[in-house]
Formats: sequence, C-alpha cells, structure tokens
Amino acid sequence: MKTNVTETSQWGREVEVEVEAARVEKELDKALRKYQKRLEIPGFRKGKVPLSIVKSRFGDSIRGEVLGDLLPTLLEEATREAGLVPAAPPQISKLDHEPGRDLIFTAALDIWPEIEVENYEQLDATRMIHEVQDDEIGAQLEELRRRQATEQVVERPLESGDVLIADLQRLDESGVPVIGEKFEERHFIIGDENAPSPEFEEALVGISAGEERKVSFAYRDDLPNEELAGKTEHFNVSAREVRERALPELDDEFAKDVGEPFATLEDLRTHISGQIQERWGYMAEQRLRSELIAQLIEKNKFDLPESMVDNYIQSMKREQQSGDEDRDENEGQDQEERDQAVRRLKTFLLVEGVRKKADISVSEEELNTFVAERAEQSGVKLEDLKRSGQIDDLRREFEEKKVFDLLGEKANIKEEKV
Repeated sequence: MKTNVTETSQWGREVEVEVEAARVEKELDKALRKYQKRLEIPGFRKGKVPLSIVKSRFGDSIRGEVLGDLLPTLLEEATREAGLVPAAPPQISKLDHEPGRDLIFTAALDIWPEIEVENYEQLDATRMIHEVQDDEIGAQLEELRRRQATEQVVERPLESGDVLIADLQRLDESGVPVIGEKFEERHFIIGDENAPSPEFEEALVGISAGEERKVSFAYRDDLPNEELAGKTEHFNVSAREVRERALPELDDEFAKDVGEPFATLEDLRTHISGQIQERWGYMAEQRLRSELIAQLIEKNKFDLPESMVDNYIQSMKREQQSGDEDRDENEGQDQEERDQAVRRLKTFLLVEGVRKKADISVSEEELNTFVAERAEQSGVKLEDLKRSGQIDDLRREFEEKKVFDLLGEKANIKEEKV
C-alpha cells in the first residue's frame, strides 16, 4: 500500500491510497469461492458450479461487494500508516479500479485537532462556600417524617394533610364521561406542596367516604410536563376512604427506623448535614470548572472541524435514542445542540492539551486508590468494578481531576459565601 497525504485546510487532509492488484484479487477469489459453495444453478449440484461460470455471471457484483467490505479496512490502515487520527469517518471522493490493475482511491477527512494550550495559569474563578443551616437539615428531616408517616381510616370529612383514596372518571367539557378514562383507587395526599394542581385538592376538602363530586381544575403552570402545565380538566371523583396521616416523633427511635447506622437523632442530623455539604461541594466544583473552562476557551481561540462536531452530535443522538421527537423541536434545538457540542469538544481538547503540557499522568498506585474509593462510594465490589471495563474511563476521569486541580492551584480564586 502506498499513501500520499495533502493538507487541504487547518484540519482537512486528502489521502490518496494505492493498493496492489494482488491484494484485491486475493480477496475477490476468496469471495468467489465462498459464493460458489452455496450457489445453486440448474444442471449443477449445489457447490459444484464451475468457478469460471460464477465469475462470468456474478463477478462484477461480487467485486463490488468485496470493494465495499475492503475499503474501510484499507482506509484505517492508510490513516494509521500516515499518522492521522480522523475526527470523523473519512469520505471516499475518488475511486479508480479495473480488474487486474491496482486499486487507487482518494479519501477526504478532518484530523483530530491537537491544541497547544497557552495562558492556562492565573485564571480568575469563584469558589462557592456554603455553611449548612439548621433549616436545611430540618427540611430533610420533615421529608423523612412524611415518608414514614402512618395512615388510619377515619369517619369524617377530608381535611388538609389527610390521604384520599378515590376513583376518578374523566369528563368532557359538557360533563359527559370519557370512555376508557376511568382511574381506580388513586391516592392523594391533600396539601402536598408538590401537588400537580392545588385547585384539585382544594375542591375535594370536605368530601367524605362514599360521596361523589364533580370538580374542574387547572394544573400548575410550572409543571415539567408541558402538555399538562396550565391545562384545565374535569373529573367525577368518588371517595373510597379518608385516611388520617400521623407523622413520627423526631427522636432517637425515629433515627433508628430510618437506617441501621443511626443510633441517635444527632447521628442522623450529622449524616444529613454531610449529604447537604457534599451536594454543595459538587455544585461548587462544577461551577469552578465551568468558569475555568470558559476562560481557557476565551484565551485559546481555535475552530473545530465541522465533520467532528456533526459526528459528535449524531453520536449523542444515537445514545439518547430520541427518535420520537418532533421535527420542529429538532430544528429549534439544532443551534443549541451544536453550541453544546462545540463547548464539550473544546473542553476535552483543552483539558488534554493542559495534561500534555503539564506532563500530568496517573500512576497505577494512584489509579488503584481512586478505583477503590469509587467502588466504596458506589457500593460495588472492587473486583466487580475492575472487571466491568470501566478502568480506562476511570483513568481519564482521574487525569481530568488532576488537570482541574492544577488549574485551580494556579488560578486566582475568590470565595463567595452562598
């Protein structure tokens, strides 16, 4: 194989490849014989059709299949030999081949950019500092109390804080039941701050078991489900039971019921405080990284190959399996998706550029410690994590962490209490 590389732009390359005829003919002969074994033609037993007949009747189509299968392999070999790392699958632009003669083809591709990072020291960034407040811990404790509440059937009208078990029948605007829209034994906690429609709950206060009510209500405008947000509905509600909820006392017994590690309420409060601090720490780290990357991008101007961005977007879409989205929504999201893709790709390239320039690496000892910590955090056995095939991803994650640690050490960081 002979290759000749021509630079067409900053990242664009054109690779001309010449492959000896013998290699193509060898692959063609293998394909013909394979086809011969399963071919059936009147007058010949299966697999006994002369090779000359196979070649004369089906040679052109088989040759086309052989070239289609062989070209990706040849392209991969040619780019590797030329020391090129494609940023996206190369595209064949010219193909010249006649039986018995060398195969010559040309491929156009964009190469993976290698960035020489400058000005990565003395960046300006803000680190959020948060002190956990008693009311934050209290809110978490109240949520735990609500989850462990007990319920008891009562013979009285429904009040705020009660649980209603009811059957619902959707009605049209004229009050006629909608066929197939009946929902049985639905549970509602009346007065829940996250209720989809406070109007629905307010309309049911005072209802008793065995009673029916027709209610009209609107869903909250801020619901994540845009199809429901602000929508008006009509239902006939048949109350089955009214249950009174009792919240447990906040004491040591409550803490023990929450989980085995907690012997006292103070143990539980300490645990909750740690969780809140951990969440704030994560948010602070992400914000710091975002600011550092934004400045790196600003101080290191470069363009990405369009094919690289397109390939990344398509890969993300395949992973998300979002084929059901409307075409109009996709068009509206195109520019936003592209901007996000460009930022992520530039982030990767700049982090890698800093890693190389600062000669940052991860030793096996460091990696083993990091993997062990991750296994403990995830509740996974260390051996299982090592066998999962994630080691390379964890190595890159740790390398990235060391890069951001370095950027943080060299940055001008201002603390901001939040």
